[in-house]
Amino acid sequence: MAFISASINFFSAATSGLPVLLVTGPIGVPPEMFGLFIAVPAAGAIVGSLAAERVVPAVGGGPITWLAALVPAASFAALGLTSNVPVILIAEFLAAVASSLNQIVVSTLRQAAVPDALLGRVTAAYQPSPRHFDASGLLEAVTRVSEGGLEPPSPCED
Repeated sequence: MAFISASINFFSAATSGLPVLLVTGPIGVPPEMFGLFIAVPAAGAIVGSLAAERVVPAVGGGPITWLAALVPAASFAALGLTSNVPVILIAEFLAAVASSLNQIVVSTLRQAAVPDALLGRVTAAYQPSPRHFDASGLLEAVTRVSEGGLEPPSPCED
């Protein structure tokens, strides 16, 4: 499961700039309104967190995990299939609700299944630092390789 989590984090970071370009480009949302695409999913995550106490026991952890895999995929499909901003925002809201519910399910399972002495290490494996999978870091590595080397940058470089 740590590999799955790391893979999701890697590909999420590698593609995180694309929705900005899509929304402010072909979809035509003015850049000053892009904040809606941050605020609406944030509200969905809060709603999911608050609803978890009732929803998870009623639905169960397994179905929540499936929802968390499918609903965000549907939100990306909405991004690709329509330029209707309210539809896209609703899809993003629902994806954030599902992801938030799943995060609670996974965290609870991890706490129940992992001995206390190992919990810190297992949690670190599930949540790699964004710096390790940062898209700009990947871009820098590709640039350095194409320039003939991958030595670490000097702290004095501009």
